[in-house]
Formats: sequence, structure tokens, C-alpha cells
Amino acid sequence: MVDPPLHLNTIAIKDTALADKFALAADCGFGALEMWVHDAAPHLMTEADWQFAESRFLVRRITESRPGSNMETARRLAEQHRLGIAGLIPGIDIVVRWHDSLDDDMMKSLAGTVDACAELDGRYLMLPVLGEGGSLQGTADNLKRIAELAAPREIRIGL
Repeated sequence: MVDPPLHLNTIAIKDTALADKFALAADCGFGALEMWVHDAAPHLMTEADWQFAESRFLVRRITESRPGSNMETARRLAEQHRLGIAGLIPGIDIVVRWHDSLDDDMMKSLAGTVDACAELDGRYLMLPVLGEGGSLQGTADNLKRIAELAAPREIRIGL
């Protein structure tokens, strides 16, 4: 039996350059990175996402000259280090609220995140339940809506 590859969640190494995250994961024997959207697609981050990420996760705000340049860099680094990009985690505003207050703006942002995940050859979108609001039925209903959004791109949802 072959052990499954381990995936490193990039939030575990917070304020580190993307190239260093890939190098560290490769050097430590990880098989793939599970990336937060600020690492791969910062153009999808809202102002609220940046404020939270900067204060809570010690993430430096990324300014880029054009949308998608971080995705190009991530693809290049993944190839260089022979690592996969397993999946993406949306901006923190969505991560905290998706299960109890999913709205049209969040669905639009999630659509962009699903597209970015597919373009990076990722397999899933991770949606932890971090807030205290909502009901079990509401969470199930919202999860179904998001899964229906992701299905055409063959992206799964991790909970």
C-alpha cells in the first residue's frame, strides 16, 4: 500500500514568500500545497479579506500589476518543485460567512475562486465552518449551491 501524499496548507507558514512556501513543501516531502486564495489569486480578495488576513494570519498585502500573475507564478513554482496545488481556500470573509449568509456577491467571488482552482489544476475548494451562525439545514443548502457551482469545473468541495 502506498501512503497518500501529504498536503501543506499555506496558512501554516503565514508570512512567507510564495517561492519559499513551495521550496519548503518540496524539501519536507509534501506532495501538494493547499493554498489560500491570497497566495494564488489575490485579485479575488476583498478589502475585508485583506484586513483580516493581515491582522490574524500576518499576511502581507500583495499588489500585482495584473490579475492572474500570481497564478502564473504558482503554476511555474508547482512545476519547478514537482508539487501539485491540491485546492484553494477562499478569502476569509467567505470562509467565515458562507454557511449562514451566502449571498450573490459571495457566489460571484466563489465562482472566481472555482475558476482559479481549476486553472491551477486544483481538485477542491475548502470551506471550513468558522462562524457560529447558521443552522445545519442552512449550511447543507448553501453547501449544495456551492457544489452545483463547482461541479461543471470538476472541482469538489471540502468541508
